[in-house]
Amino acid sequence: MTNTATFPTGRGGPAVSGTGKLSAIVARDDSRGAVLIAFEGELTLRSAARARSVITKALAECPVVVIVSLDRVRIAHDGALAVFVAPRWRAGHSPEAPLLLVARASVAARLRVLNRGVRVHATLDKALTAAGDLRAESRWEHLRLDAGPLAASFARSIVGDACLGWDVHDLLYSARAVVSELVNNAVEHGSTPIDVTVTLRRPYLYLVVADGNPAPPRIRPISAADPRAPLAERGRGLRVVEAEAYRWGCAALPQGKAVWAALRLAG
Repeated sequence: MTNTATFPTGRGGPAVSGTGKLSAIVARDDSRGAVLIAFEGELTLRSAARARSVITKALAECPVVVIVSLDRVRIAHDGALAVFVAPRWRAGHSPEAPLLLVARASVAARLRVLNRGVRVHATLDKALTAAGDLRAESRWEHLRLDAGPLAASFARSIVGDACLGWDVHDLLYSARAVVSELVNNAVEHGSTPIDVTVTLRRPYLYLVVADGNPAPPRIRPISAADPRAPLAERGRGLRVVEAEAYRWGCAALPQGKAVWAALRLAG
């Protein structure tokens, strides 16, 4: 692959979005656990907000790596390049993925003025090679679910299989419990499709559950059980997440939210 037009399409093909001056083609490369973003148009201080929104959504999937191509971008203001140097989720302490940039030499030089450590590659092929190296050190699985009664069961299965396949047996039960609570919460408070991602980036196993409801989760007081339904006690879901996870949080997305939890590997 040598240009943005031949990005691998992943599930469902590329999604094209934009506001006129700056557009983006977003695609997944499941073989590398990468999200690929090709921007095209004019980058200004105003359109940089659009770029940040696209990158934020990509980071919410907690992939192994996010690759951003700037080959077809006209830089109207150098200050706007800051969005590619240090993008952040709106909520702090989130499991950010490594960001690799593809840019011509003149743009790369301007990026390095803002941050000497920024990783810029001359071609997409070189960025994909670097992504392959990161993939060798990380693992990533993604699943889209309907918000139905079997969603949590499917999520537990994919996370359990991942823990066994990646030889992180010590996190098997904790990870299954956490993803189950996060998915159940998404099902209860929304009716949109749910994206479940599990990523191994040592020393953490990250679980991310994204849905279309923008309301952040809240830890609620535990309610008394209904005598007619003694198993219907409510309020324990996020307490389970808080007890099992090393840390957890919620990131606002352009449409909805992503709730994540990081579980620390033993040793």
